[in-house]
Amino acid sequence: MPLIVATHIINVLVLTAVLAGLMRAAPNMELAYGPDTPARRILGSIYGAIWLGSASALAVLTVSGISQRWLIFSASLFAVQLIYKLATIATVGLGNRVVVANALICIPLALSIAWIALNS
Repeated sequence: MPLIVATHIINVLVLTAVLAGLMRAAPNMELAYGPDTPARRILGSIYGAIWLGSASALAVLTVSGISQRWLIFSASLFAVQLIYKLATIATVGLGNRVVVANALICIPLALSIAWIALNS
């Protein structure tokens, strides 16, 4: 169970930094994500939705504790992330630092999904 909580915390921390950089149009964000375009803003919106999902999951956990619904929500959110992050390896390649970061974040995502599947 601590792994699932840690995975949500990783989402919130990483995405807070990424979203702040995208909103500020930090120069390193242009190097990583390209120039400010509608596509990059769409990606930022998706990141925001994932941030909100993990932040909400942590808030619900604090108020209500762990439930089967919470586990299903967590597994669903993590599965969507895992699919798109793995897809970036195939579509962009490991030569891109965002893809490498995505690949590393796949580890806690996959482990959390496996834990939920084996223990629910």
